[in-house]
Amino acid sequence: MRMELTGSLVIALLLAASVAAATAFILSGYTPDVVFTATGHTAQGDMLCVAVFGIFCGIYSLYYSGVMVMMQRFYDRMPGFWGRGLLSGAILSALIFAFPALYGEGYGIIGHVLSGDGAAMAESAFGKSGMPTGLSVIPISGAVLAVKAFATSASNSGGGVAGDFAPTLFAGCAAGVFFSSTVNYLFGANLSVADYAFIGMAAVMAGAIRAPFMAVFIVVEMTFNLTPVVPLALGALLSFGVVRCRTAIDFYGRRHGLSAFEYVREKILKK
Repeated sequence: MRMELTGSLVIALLLAASVAAATAFILSGYTPDVVFTATGHTAQGDMLCVAVFGIFCGIYSLYYSGVMVMMQRFYDRMPGFWGRGLLSGAILSALIFAFPALYGEGYGIIGHVLSGDGAAMAESAFGKSGMPTGLSVIPISGAVLAVKAFATSASNSGGGVAGDFAPTLFAGCAAGVFFSSTVNYLFGANLSVADYAFIGMAAVMAGAIRAPFMAVFIVVEMTFNLTPVVPLALGALLSFGVVRCRTAIDFYGRRHGLSAFEYVREKILKK
């Protein structure tokens, strides 16, 4: 957020965050947000494929960010609150009907995928009941990946609250399903869908939010799993590197032309 941090402020932040996390963890029954058991194939396998995936996530992050900015400007130019709400609602409804996985924050789908059920990303697509079979997972997961930014922007810009972080985690999960399924089909590989979805969550967040270390920490803490931390970090850093090579503008600067601190201060002053 580009705020000036003093030693006492850092200690206060760490203390508050640690106590809050410990309290929530205890009250939730000592369970992680998303259960993930790594297969170990990725951590011990070919890191070159992970590197390619990280670059893929970086390119996708640029697409995701570009769509978000384009659609926000489009909605901002629309006159009247009701017009924005009706159009964004219609777009969101159509996308959710076509791809039910887009409904909600996506943690349920993420949980299924991280348990090895990659087909959950494409379940009931286009109004067809049941789980998809065979190659249909690839085009459907690719389509979900392509339209996720449009769905998020429709919610955020039309009066809803899709958030900024959770949508990138879901998009990264979809990227993992699409990439691993495609490579497995084209090259006869045996990539773990769950592992690549896990890596993709951090990689897309790192590229779209421009915060690679935060992305790694969030994904690890959500699952309490440190087994694939090396490929996780590699994917996140390469994704962020691809984005940084294209632009040096941070997340809030991209959306508002301000630092996070300046943006929040301006919002408060307007009130």
